[in-house]
Amino acid sequence: MILDWSLEQRKSPLRPRRGHRAFASVEMADALLGGEARYERFEVGAACICR
Repeated sequence: MILDWSLEQRKSPLRPRRGHRAFASVEMADALLGGEARYERFEVGAACICR
């Protein structure tokens, strides 16, 4: 199972001068889901560029 969400409001992703970015991600592997190993990953982040 993989869920992903991203919001990007920067003018230029390579050289941003203003804007904001937010993201969230979830990855999961478990025996209940048919996998052989237990793996979990949770990630949340945000950035604001104000110049």
